Amino acid sequence: MTGLQLLTETTYDIRIEYSDPEGFFDTDSTQNLVVVDRFTTPEAPDDVFNAEPFKLTANENTIFVVLPYTGDDNENSTVRMEFRRTDLTTWSELRPIFDRNRKEITTTIPNVRHGTNYTVRAIIADPDGVYGAVNNVVTGAVTTSYITAEGDSSPLISFGGFVLMGREDTKVGVTGHDAFGFPDRRVNVEVLPRLDGAVEMQALWGRKIIRMSGFISGDSRADLDEVQGALKRGLAPRQQRLVIDTLSRRGRYYNATCERLDMEEVAEVNLRHLRWEAEFVCADPFAYDISESVVPTFTAPHNGTISVVNSGDAQVSPTFQITTTSAYPVNVLIINTSTGERIAPKSTIISGNRLIIDTERKSLTKNGVEIDYSGSFPRLAVGGNEFRVELSIARTATSSSTVNTKVPPPTINVDLRWRHKYL
Repeated sequence: MTGLQLLTETTYDIRIEYSDPEGFFDTDSTQNLVVVDRFTTPEAPDDVFNAEPFKLTANENTIFVVLPYTGDDNENSTVRMEFRRTDLTTWSELRPIFDRNRKEITTTIPNVRHGTNYTVRAIIADPDGVYGAVNNVVTGAVTTSYITAEGDSSPLISFGGFVLMGREDTKVGVTGHDAFGFPDRRVNVEVLPRLDGAVEMQALWGRKIIRMSGFISGDSRADLDEVQGALKRGLAPRQQRLVIDTLSRRGRYYNATCERLDMEEVAEVNLRHLRWEAEFVCADPFAYDISESVVPTFTAPHNGTISVVNSGDAQVSPTFQITTTSAYPVNVLIINTSTGERIAPKSTIISGNRLIIDTERKSLTKNGVEIDYSGSFPRLAVGGNEFRVELSIARTATSSSTVNTKVPPPTINVDLRWRHKYL
């Protein structure tokens, strides 16, 4: 035994000499034996949370957040992640993911605006102490990239699948359209209702009329006549998707009907070429993203939140798909804290059940069957939205038969998707 104090992460050589006049077992009868060994002392436990600067990576509409750290060997720290647009004051909470092995805390901020600066912060709590943070807060900022024309695909315009611009045979083309103007304003054609002396207008926008001009061509007079017939047949169906993908990676579609198609033919002039003009009427004045915006499936505990950005020009109606792994019946309440709208299904769910809240169709189903609810269908307002989840175990699950059983806190898995819409 010795009173020598060893250092951490230090290599020591130990030499021990034995002496015995009767010799040693399994040796050459020597009376002296020397044993030499080497060992390295381990690293001392570091329970203090040592925060490092954020690693923020952004593209046009997503920010990837990594907060590396050292220490916290007893893994008792907690971190709250938040973000905001730098020029605003309201913070939105994020769901952090701990990787205790790599000692990183990660999260993703989806559906942000391109070319915009955002601030991210982590609020850290550790009873052993926090280093590397100002008042236990680490802050970082990043600017999302701008949309550029590099790598753009060819412009495309189609109606109900019939290609009007971007065809390989170039026999049909578009020379101009006014799709990106304002729709009609209902205020011009309706008497404004009044309530307590105030003007209220719930449906401000009326129909949208899109005027388009273009050309058709053929290799011969007969071929031109065939292309002309194909164009008429292509524009004849009503309520089709009018896809207009002529902006940089911003393909959008309207639900439209072609109400007018004019092609004036002049003898001895239009032998293999004709100009056409069409008028599309959209009862729904808004354009929609061709692809859906999706928040990857996330697990939400009681009072868990998720931040969503509606970067369109109008409020939209998302669809929620909700499941749980709980073996006990779970009550679910979804709240958009930004608008105050909330919905509570009047039926619990357990493992194997699936709730679908379709706010566009005002439909709430459990395993494909319509169920009752209280509240209203929450929508996405323009800009930032925060959804909060309130969960509870149904009373039947805490009856006398299970009073001595520890019921785990409920969680749900949420899939959230919608389409941005634009004026």
